[in-house]
Amino acid sequence: MLALLIVMVTATITNAQSLPADSINKGKEQQRIAEITKRLDNRKQKLVVLENEFLEQTNKKERAVNEVQESADKNKRAAVKLSNDPQDKKKAKRAEKQSDDARRDAKKARRVSNNLEGVEDDIKQIKKRIAEDEKLLADLKLRKSGQ
Repeated sequence: MLALLIVMVTATITNAQSLPADSINKGKEQQRIAEITKRLDNRKQKLVVLENEFLEQTNKKERAVNEVQESADKNKRAAVKLSNDPQDKKKAKRAEKQSDDARRDAKKARRVSNNLEGVEDDIKQIKKRIAEDEKLLADLKLRKSGQ
């Protein structure tokens, strides 16, 4: 009888000591899940911002390409006029100005294109990180439900 009582008390103490460790681990897992969920939400918000920026950059690129084409056409017309009358200083100045405008617009278009590529790269990276976080979160939730 006394041995049975000792075994029961020992089992109760052992079980009572293991519960706080389990609850600490569960608390840490819940905290980790909360952190990942918050990070995931932040990244999804950033993705929305980047996608809007991508649309803006795409529109800017289209406008820049149109400006480049227009400048190139004006430059070509000015060059043709100058070639018909190479001694005319007014036509030479106009051709030079059109050439400068075309060069400036081409540089602007390259810059806009590079910005667009940067935004595309950022979107790819953020999507990759979102997928990693979603996988990690699913694994943690699966592990939590399995316990």
